[in-house]
Amino acid sequence: MTTNCIFFSLIFTFLFQFTSYAQGTALEANIRAAKHVLKVFQKKDIQLDFRDLDRYRWSNLPVFLHERKGVALEDMNEEQKRATQLLLQAALSDMGYLKANWIIWLDERRKEEMKTEGSDVFQHYGQGKFWLTIFGKPSKDSDWGWRLEGHHLSINMTFSEGNIYITPLFLGAHPTVVADGPFAGFEAMYRETQLGNALFESLSEKQKATAVIAKKAYEDILTRTGREAYIKKGEGINVADLSARQQSLVKKIIETYFSNFRKDIATTYLRKIDIKEFKFVWAGTGKFEDGIYYRLQSPQFVIEYDHRNADIDHIHSVFYDLKGAFGELK
Repeated sequence: MTTNCIFFSLIFTFLFQFTSYAQGTALEANIRAAKHVLKVFQKKDIQLDFRDLDRYRWSNLPVFLHERKGVALEDMNEEQKRATQLLLQAALSDMGYLKANWIIWLDERRKEEMKTEGSDVFQHYGQGKFWLTIFGKPSKDSDWGWRLEGHHLSINMTFSEGNIYITPLFLGAHPTVVADGPFAGFEAMYRETQLGNALFESLSEKQKATAVIAKKAYEDILTRTGREAYIKKGEGINVADLSARQQSLVKKIIETYFSNFRKDIATTYLRKIDIKEFKFVWAGTGKFEDGIYYRLQSPQFVIEYDHRNADIDHIHSVFYDLKGAFGELK
């Protein structure tokens, strides 16, 4: 059986298998799954103190540019890999769970491409180069969290005083569209791409004059890795000034990012969202083939999407809570 067949067999087995770890509230499910992780790993490398500064060192970069603590998938046995998948299921929706695993698979594909191209850094990519770390002691009565991270993926979950905090969340894809093989035509981030583009195309020329802040797509997203978000001031057009149809597109984009998480987590956040507090920003010519950048930002949340270096085959995206990243209220 090929590596890809084994990988997807594992994913779909867990997605459709009834398991007690994902039952109950999201907090209960994460505590059970994280305790199971600690049990099957039986090694200190997987667990750091909640106050360890590494908890804030999130990054989307490959490991040769950003070293990570925790345990890599390539160093896990089968039982440990299954425990990692169960932890993902405890936090993510079915769509978010599949998307995270698709991103991991895409990195394996990219590794093979670089190997064929003769690149000497191919060994730093692939589905084994993703690290799981538990911070603190999983419990209803303590502050704790976990992170799964590697190239193009950073999931940061924090649990504090009965509340759940779900950012920073980084999602990326390269290629944007799979060109060949059994999954030719597949897009891991289809909705994020299509909805953003549809919103821009719906704007009138007058609206674009306010929304467009640069004639060229940015080289990358602006939100910086680490403890503080780079973007603090809102730019662009007020969503409150958009038509009902345009506001509906804004709502769908926001829901797409929140809905990567379990329904009870997403619903808790979405109940507090007023889409009219957001601004919409665009950078680029307006032609998809030239690369696009868009941002939705409110006083609390930032969503960014970018074709890195205007390469439409390479997506970087981030979802960041300006007032509650890592569970730190501001």
